[in-house]
Amino acid sequence: MYTAWFFSYENALPSLTKRRADAEWVKTPYSNLIRYKPSGNYFGRVRVNGKLIRRSLETRVLTVAKLKLSDFLQDHRRLAVNKGQSVNGDVIIETSGAGQAKDCANLFRFLAFSGLRIDEARHVLWNDLDFDKGLLHARITKNGKDREIPLNSSLRQLFEQMRLERPKESPDKSVMQVFECQKSIDRAARLVGAKRITHHDLRHLFATRCIEAGVDIPTVSRWLGHQDGGALCMKTYGHLRDEHGQREALKVSF
Repeated sequence: MYTAWFFSYENALPSLTKRRADAEWVKTPYSNLIRYKPSGNYFGRVRVNGKLIRRSLETRVLTVAKLKLSDFLQDHRRLAVNKGQSVNGDVIIETSGAGQAKDCANLFRFLAFSGLRIDEARHVLWNDLDFDKGLLHARITKNGKDREIPLNSSLRQLFEQMRLERPKESPDKSVMQVFECQKSIDRAARLVGAKRITHHDLRHLFATRCIEAGVDIPTVSRWLGHQDGGALCMKTYGHLRDEHGQREALKVSF
């Protein structure tokens, strides 16, 4: 099943009663532009799928705020095509309009679907993919020991699509065409008011999804390249296993 990091729409502003909060906002002649009294900064505001989103334009000057407002509105019109109150982070990145937006989105997906570290993902070549056996060979790793990771359905679909788009590329070429996407991730998080996440957080996402799907912790640990027999994974993700077990136990009856 296709999985991706979801950015929840969050209001990162101080938690206040509605009356007090409303009193701290000052309207301007422009419907999508407001000023926050305590700081004096201007904010853009827009509703996407029924959810009010405010984002600081990082200026106290009205004329500058007006210029920044158009970019803010253009960014959020792209989000309006998504349904519900959460948006796929990779979709936001890919539709951002940046020069290498699609490549950044593919790297985002690669990290989330494989659990590789960013430095490991940079070194994966087309030669390292065995579609017949369904394996990814990670040669350059943190601990210097290579490992094989099964191609789950999302990872296989990603690679197959990329190969269709670049069919004549040499087998010794890098699969990824960009080697970091932090700025794109940061921008996507800002668009929806979510907390900042990093490349490494996508590795945690992979581990969490695997454990929630019922994969045992020693296996997840091997996929991640740990050499401790699962001790670190147990410490970090053991609570997920326990919660999963409790949910599964509810299905048992006599």
